[in-house]
Amino acid sequence: MDGTDRLTYRDIAVITANPTPTSHLAALDSPEHYGWTTNTYLLAHIIDALNGANWQRSGQPTQKRPKPFPRPTTPQDPDHIPTGDEAGTITPEATPINELREWLAATTKPRPSTA
Repeated sequence: MDGTDRLTYRDIAVITANPTPTSHLAALDSPEHYGWTTNTYLLAHIIDALNGANWQRSGQPTQKRPKPFPRPTTPQDPDHIPTGDEAGTITPEATPINELREWLAATTKPRPSTA
């Protein structure tokens, strides 16, 4: 064993790389999705389908369309259009070569000589 008596380092790597949706690691990684498993997403879709079907069968023209069950991935305002940052889109920017060289010089350590 590489790690402790209970877990190897590989076990720890697997656990931290693939946390379950209800684990504390998942809460740290993406708190807005914490607790939402595939089953809860499917249940939300079922609720929406049942609400929509009941609304259609009600036959009341003045009845408002039911609002979808809130999910962590959708904004609360249905008319809201996400910006580039909210949608997770990364817009690349070119870095001038001089700035890149300065940054590399500041962040890299000189190699020890092997003479």
